[in-house]
Amino acid sequence: MKTTPALALIAALLTWASPAAAEERTMCLAACEETTQTCLDTVYDAYDACGPAANESCDRAAPAEKMKCLSTALQACSRTRVSETQSCRATLKSCAASCGPRDAGQYEFWCELEADMPTEDVHIRMNSFCVGPPGVSPGEQHDHCVKLFTPTDPAMGYALDCSPLL
Repeated sequence: MKTTPALALIAALLTWASPAAAEERTMCLAACEETTQTCLDTVYDAYDACGPAANESCDRAAPAEKMKCLSTALQACSRTRVSETQSCRATLKSCAASCGPRDAGQYEFWCELEADMPTEDVHIRMNSFCVGPPGVSPGEQHDHCVKLFTPTDPAMGYALDCSPLL
């Protein structure tokens, strides 16, 4: 799922300082976000295809070897996903750093949400920038971003990470 709910927040929070510089930074960050989304979409598509391919491949294994085959194949899927996701994040951080300095005292985060709808067989992935509100501690800015992305349905299983872009 491709969504960028925090981009409007970035624009609103950055334009109060220096409108021209903030607009340039916002545009640059939007380009970074788009590139990262494309990178992550490719990783997720490959990961989503990896499990079924592992099942199909291991179906041909002898019954005694089937579990070992599947375990090895799925571990390889996970390792590849982690490695490629880290590469996408490294590119994001490098790109964001090239956008110029952020406002002093205001932190930017990259938030990643994976959630499962409780009543449907739907898996949601959302990745986006989040800029913390100015004038509060880094921890409060982080908490603000986490709150923006935390699902409100208590029955929804999810994993959420908002990492600072330093």
